[in-house]
Amino acid sequence: SGEKETLWLPFIGCFTSGTIFLLSFKWGEKVWYPVDKYCLGLGLLALIGWWFAGALSAICIIVIADALAVVPTVAKIIRNPFSENIPGWLYGLFASIANTLAIKDLTWANGVYNGYMLCSFTCILIPLIYGRYKRRLQGAPP
Repeated sequence: SGEKETLWLPFIGCFTSGTIFLLSFKWGEKVWYPVDKYCLGLGLLALIGWWFAGALSAICIIVIADALAVVPTVAKIIRNPFSENIPGWLYGLFASIANTLAIKDLTWANGVYNGYMLCSFTCILIPLIYGRYKRRLQGAPP
């Protein structure tokens, strides 16, 4: 039904997010912001929801948690567009596009997740690219 072909992106996302989470204990800010706690709580809630209610409820909760995490990322990019790596976010967007194209049968589960991923990468890349372009026009150093 297409889900097997598109599972690699969530697995890679989970692995990279988990790696960043673990590395942040040594090299991160050492501060837990409220949004961090909400996202972690929603992630745990999604695991419980997946166990008891199925994949669609877990995906919806994960999308909400990820959307909460995107908001401070976009705010940081607006303040400092050089704080994030454009190629990394572009790779994510291209992977989301490939993942969407690999869907054989559109279902709520793969539609919600893939649609959200396309939107989130786009919402991050627009201020990132525009902010750098604008700063360079103003002559600000990177």
